[in-house]
Amino acid sequence: MLSNLHEIRSNHGEIFVLSDGNLASSERFHVIHMPTGLGSLSPITYVIALQLLAYHCALQRGNVIDTPRNLQKARTS
Repeated sequence: MLSNLHEIRSNHGEIFVLSDGNLASSERFHVIHMPTGLGSLSPITYVIALQLLAYHCALQRGNVIDTPRNLQKARTS
């Protein structure tokens, strides 16, 4: 995973970290602070945050959200 992060950084990409700890943002990465103390509900909050991040990144890139690429329609006979 570290090699992937180094590749992103070498290609001038932005790194976002989701954390429920006391991690501060820096010029190397952005921190999205998640709520603490949710126990077994914690993965749900992380998934929702990742979906929203992906949605807003796609909007910034100019992708059409309602029509995903390479989606084939199922045929019924």
